[in-house]
Amino acid sequence: MPPREIPSPNETSGHGLDHVGFLFFAGAGLIPRFSRILIIAVILAIVPWTASAGNIDDLRLMLDRGRYPEAVTLARDNLREVEAASGEGTPALALGYELLAEALILNGDTRDPSTATIIDRALKIRVSLYGEGNLETTSALTWRGVLHKELGNFDSAKQSLKTVMVIRERELGASHLEVARALNELASVHMRLRDSDTASELFERAAEIVEASHGPNHPEMAVSLLGLADALYRAGFPLQAKALAEESLDIRRRVLDPDHPLIAQSLSELALIERRLDRPDRAEDLARGALKIMTSSLGPEHIKSAGILNTLGTLRKDQGDYIEARELFQQVLSLFEQAYGPKHAYVAGVLNNLAIVFRLTGDFSAARTTLERSLALREDLFGPTHPLVAQSLTNLAEVLIQENREREAIPLLERALTIQEAAYGPASLRLVSGLNDLGLALRQADDLDAASLALERATAIVEEKLGPHHSELANLINSQALIAHQQGNLPEARSGFARAHSLYHENLGEHHPKVGLMLFNLARVEADSGHPEKALTLALRAENQGREHLQLTAHALSEREALGYALRLKARLDLVTHLAVDCNQCSVGAWDRLIRARGQILNELALRRRTVDPSDLSALDLLARLEESSNHLSRLTLRGPGKETNEVYRERLEAVRLEVEGLERELGSSSPALRRDQARDRLGFVEVSNALPPSASLVAFTRCLAYPEKIGTSSPESFDYLALVLGPGAPTPHIINLGSADEIDNLVFQWQAEASSAGNESDYRRTGESLKRTIWDPVARLFGESSTVFVVPDGSLSLVNLAALPTEGRRYLIEDGPLIHLLSAERALVPRPAIDPAGGQLHMLALGNPDFNAVPDKAWSGTVHAGLSTNTQRSNSLQTNPESVNFQPLPATAGEIETILELWREVNGAEPSASLSLTGPEADEASFKRLAPGNQILHLATHGFVLGGPRRQMNASRRGVGGLAPAEPPEPTKKTVVEEPENPFRLSGLALAGANVLGTSDPTSEDGILTAIEVANLDLSSVQWAVLSACDTGIGKTIAGEGVFGFRRSFRIAGARTVIMSLWPVEDSSGRDWMETLYRARLIDGMTTAEAVRHAGRTLLQQRRGTGQSTHPFYWGAFVASGAWQ
Repeated sequence: MPPREIPSPNETSGHGLDHVGFLFFAGAGLIPRFSRILIIAVILAIVPWTASAGNIDDLRLMLDRGRYPEAVTLARDNLREVEAASGEGTPALALGYELLAEALILNGDTRDPSTATIIDRALKIRVSLYGEGNLETTSALTWRGVLHKELGNFDSAKQSLKTVMVIRERELGASHLEVARALNELASVHMRLRDSDTASELFERAAEIVEASHGPNHPEMAVSLLGLADALYRAGFPLQAKALAEESLDIRRRVLDPDHPLIAQSLSELALIERRLDRPDRAEDLARGALKIMTSSLGPEHIKSAGILNTLGTLRKDQGDYIEARELFQQVLSLFEQAYGPKHAYVAGVLNNLAIVFRLTGDFSAARTTLERSLALREDLFGPTHPLVAQSLTNLAEVLIQENREREAIPLLERALTIQEAAYGPASLRLVSGLNDLGLALRQADDLDAASLALERATAIVEEKLGPHHSELANLINSQALIAHQQGNLPEARSGFARAHSLYHENLGEHHPKVGLMLFNLARVEADSGHPEKALTLALRAENQGREHLQLTAHALSEREALGYALRLKARLDLVTHLAVDCNQCSVGAWDRLIRARGQILNELALRRRTVDPSDLSALDLLARLEESSNHLSRLTLRGPGKETNEVYRERLEAVRLEVEGLERELGSSSPALRRDQARDRLGFVEVSNALPPSASLVAFTRCLAYPEKIGTSSPESFDYLALVLGPGAPTPHIINLGSADEIDNLVFQWQAEASSAGNESDYRRTGESLKRTIWDPVARLFGESSTVFVVPDGSLSLVNLAALPTEGRRYLIEDGPLIHLLSAERALVPRPAIDPAGGQLHMLALGNPDFNAVPDKAWSGTVHAGLSTNTQRSNSLQTNPESVNFQPLPATAGEIETILELWREVNGAEPSASLSLTGPEADEASFKRLAPGNQILHLATHGFVLGGPRRQMNASRRGVGGLAPAEPPEPTKKTVVEEPENPFRLSGLALAGANVLGTSDPTSEDGILTAIEVANLDLSSVQWAVLSACDTGIGKTIAGEGVFGFRRSFRIAGARTVIMSLWPVEDSSGRDWMETLYRARLIDGMTTAEAVRHAGRTLLQQRRGTGQSTHPFYWGAFVASGAWQ
């Protein structure tokens, strides 16, 4: 069942870091300046030989102006002078410790062990001089409480600060300013614990004291007011919170320097409140203003910027800028972990926020893992019933709902709501996210009555607290409309989706992803209402918005992340295509969108390489680091744990995987913006149809969701194959529904099993005829008199050689049908400019007959030009026992490459540098990587494999790996979510020299296995033909809309125009004959690629028929070409 696109209000429920910006400044101004001056004066009078008053005045000035780094330096200098001039246990020394502690804490240096030591020394001196419970001990006790609060030791913090409050009330009276300071500090601890009621009482009491003793404009009043604003914000009263926050800001602007960090704190708080009030532009202006102040006063990487960066990340996420949001959250996470360690409350908060971005981009696995870490931290820090635990539970449930695991989500949501209701009451805004998610989960579980009750309750809360025009209400209206649609109440569903669309458009702008989602939902309603043209118009708008957002986002995602996001949006394109099946005038628009969307992620990866400026040394260094890391991960994956424990091995893999994905993102982000405007990315149906030769037809397959007759009655749970056909001279294309994808995938699986087995030809023909009737005959009738048919396959159809399908009279399409050529995408029909060879000389590199027992050289250190993502989970691979791998020699490949090189030299001259061969021990990874770039033809004749499928016994004469076995086609699957299998690029390999000693080499060395990901890291933009004369080089994991993940994709990403590859194990001698015929047709007879491939297969078939041998396609039909056809 595919994931549903469901907007949710629970994206930090305000701000998952619990107002970090506010908490960072708690403790500022604990002792009023006049009190400190009085204390300092007394100490200097008693001990005149201590540090100079001028030095302490400078220190005090730095603290009061918020120049905390400079204050730390002065405080350390002051303490050294005091230690040198004063004896042990003096008041001056205690004061020196306290001033340094204040500077360190305000500067964010709370994790430094010396901070706690300094406070303990100050307190010890004070207690020894004045005794326990004396007023003189309260300064050190306060800083101890603040430190423990920042470190997350809340019980210790409360105990210290309560003691301070009691002492000051007793010694100074209940209405003294110092009591108000203690109350504010104690209140901030309760806010951290989400005890807003207690905190509000303390803040209110502090404010009353300050106003009565020093008036309403005292700086300490700003602390109380901002605390009360925070409490009101959390309680769901943003308007009242805004008034208090603005009053606090006004006070600070009157008494502080304009670039004081406390002003930045107030601006950041106001930004969050404006966000809740649906004023995103105002909120972002405030947040960026706060960041500007903070960076100018404390520097760009200061820990106190983290809270503001978190706020900005939340705002960018709200606006659909998931890339910047993720980068900001990751920056915050790094700052927090460095300052506080990996198990701090702040870390748990930003993990929560980062997970939301993962979910929104379709990376559900990363979202789930990150939320589980956040949840475990919060349960450990706060206990199982804390409101922050409820927040993590709710967000984790959202991921499960997206993964169609609603039965697991419901108990998490019920637990979260119980916690939140106990903490905030039954009508708090804090319950809205959980209620909405519970409604969605219950809807998916078909408990529509209970779902409606949960959503109605949430709607009442939002309308009361935020009014009828807030975007958070749109989330609930959409959820209710989904229920109405599922019940068949189309008018109510249409009204709901339209209202939600209007609210999103008004509050978030027309380009926000949620606006596109509402267009998609409206399209589904119109389709069910019998308005296909109106539905198609809406669906086209929704698809266009989603594709444009993907294009803007994908450049900074790893491949795995980008694929997840693309698949999340694919339902929109599938609806467009289905709606056009019975609408000939709609077919052009539908196919145009399919052309623009197909292979979008592959194109993105290729653009990352093509747009790197060769003069940009930093970019080239990044590329080199990416290749090194991805190759390292490939080798680790193939080798397995070895002598390591599985746990240690998995940790190593995960660390390298994260490094690779980080480098991928950095590479994508560093590419010039202009690369996204490349002309080929603007190709659509018009350009493709104009490039179609006059006597040719084009057929494009797409594997897409099978929408039921009434789309809204249930979520689509199955897939169809559709075929889009444009015949010669046809004014518009036709779209044909070929039927169930599961049934077709199963036919393909059976066909390939027969094709690759060299078994009974009659059995093969029966299977092939069934497949032909299903996928070829329905489209062939539209070809007319076409002499050539270009085919864009999708899904498992990428694994079929259509020319090997049977026809009447025990013949095959390769004999009786049109010339068939595979295209990786429709846009491949449009010629692209050729790259002139260096010096005008064509070059060819041929590799064959490797010495698999040779010891490979150390790792290659050349330059690369592309990168791909990785993954670490294994299925069936070389990890099983790499030391037992034994690749058998392929002596016929030596003659194969020599024959091919002779043909090449016959046509292109005998210049030695123009044609090179690598054989024996020289046919190794390092040599191939060094020599492959710059050639026009690459020919590799060796063993190939795709791991992870069922094993089959291999004949020693075939180019395959016996016990490991080239993989069978994948089992049909209904899932559209990118799960976490091992990266297919790492499971496709070619055996080169040294492959049999795989288990003995170091992971940093070449291992004799050239994986697909290593190929993708090369610059093969000059290559016209990449010929893979090995078994299964065209096989791999298939993903709808993106093609086959294996060598055919990796060579395309590296820049090769055409890839010639095999779909099953190739007999050594047959492979040699086929290749010789191919090259002779191309080089001597001047045939096009498509003609040469057909000629090679047809020649071998006719030879076998003429000599009475089996004409089973196993012997002549394994190889196909994909890419440029000329």
